[in-house]
Amino acid sequence: MACPLTTLTIDALDGYYTVTAENEFGESVFSNEILLATYYFNLVKYDYDTQGRVTYKGQHTDVEATDVDNNWIITRYYYDTGGRFIILKIRTTSWVDREQGW
Repeated sequence: MACPLTTLTIDALDGYYTVTAENEFGESVFSNEILLATYYFNLVKYDYDTQGRVTYKGQHTDVEATDVDNNWIITRYYYDTGGRFIILKIRTTSWVDREQGW
């Protein structure tokens, strides 16, 4: 039996959340944890490769943050040899160190 299309709206404070699903067979395991704070970042930076694809995205809660501040949330985007997006990884570091340590 196919699952019905469902819309979920969450009114919550900023923070990390997980969800479960439930049906007649019971409750699922917890989902991956996600940060519910889309509007929370005040400063955003991007790096692009020679094909114009995003390679790094940096987000910071402080609009006055400097590039050497170690509280940047850095997202690194990976692509396969055909140029298709395949994975992203996230960590906290400075914008100037975004390419180090992956």
